[in-house]
Amino acid sequence: MERQRGHDHQWWSLHRPTTPGNYTVRAQFAGAPGINATANVAVTDGVTVRITPGAGPVMAPQSRFTFSADVQNTSNRRLSWEATGGTIDQDGLFRPAGVGAYTVTARSEADNSKLATVNGVIVANPRVRMNFGTRGEIVMSLDTSAAPNTVANFVDLVNQQFYNGIILHRYEVGFVIQGGDPLTKTLPLTDPRIGTGGPGYTIPFEASPLRHNQYAVAMALNSVRSDTAGSQFYITLEPEPGLDDDYCVFGNVTSGQAVVDALRRGDTIVSAVTEAP
Repeated sequence: MERQRGHDHQWWSLHRPTTPGNYTVRAQFAGAPGINATANVAVTDGVTVRITPGAGPVMAPQSRFTFSADVQNTSNRRLSWEATGGTIDQDGLFRPAGVGAYTVTARSEADNSKLATVNGVIVANPRVRMNFGTRGEIVMSLDTSAAPNTVANFVDLVNQQFYNGIILHRYEVGFVIQGGDPLTKTLPLTDPRIGTGGPGYTIPFEASPLRHNQYAVAMALNSVRSDTAGSQFYITLEPEPGLDDDYCVFGNVTSGQAVVDALRRGDTIVSAVTEAP
C-alpha cells in the first residue's frame, strides 16, 4: 500500500508485519526514484518479561530464594510477583509454604497480559550434587527432620551458587575434609585468614540426632555448640563419635564416597546444585 505526503511527492510503502523480526523500511521521492533512504527496524511482540533463573531450584521447606526479573520494550520496568506453593514479596523473595510443587510469576505493570512463569519443587529431604572437577562428584542427602534450619541454610547457599569456586582449605588424614570459606576464592591457602570466612551471618546451633558416621556432613563451628555456623561444612572420613551432639550433622554423602576419600586441601568446588531425591 502506498501513500503520498504533501506537495513534495514523498511516498513510502506501509506494511504491517504479522510476526516479530528485523525489517527494512525504504522511503523515496516519486519523481526521483534514485533518491531514497532506508532504515532497519526491529519489530517486537511488545512488552516481554524474563525471570532469572529460568527454572525454579529445588528447595527445602524452610529455605528461601530470591528471583529476579526484567521487563523489556517499555519504559515502565515495574512488575508484580505472584506465587503458588509459597509466598513471594515484591523484591522476588520466595518462601515455601510446605512440600510440593511451586510456581513463581512476574507480571508487567505496563501490560498485565505479559508475564513469565517458572516452576520448581519443594522437597522434605533435598540432595546436593557437588562437583570437584577431575576429582568427580559427590551427592549429599540432607535430613530436614534432623536439622531443619541448618538444611534450609545450606540449601539457600547452594541455590545462590555460593559454593561455586570455593577451595577446600582443610584436610586431616582419617578425620575430616572441610570447605565453605569464601575467602579461598581470593586469598591463597597460606593466608592466616583462611578458615575464618563465611556468608556474612551466623545461624543458631541446632542439636541433631544424627551421628558422626563415616561420610557424615556437618557444620563447622568456632567452638562446640556455639551459634557460629555459617557456610563452612566438613565431611568425616571415619566415624567420629567424639563429635556427636557438639556439632550439627545434617546429612550424609550417599554417592561418591571414593571421591571424598580422594579429596585434598586445595581441591575446588566447581559447582553445587540442589536436586530432588
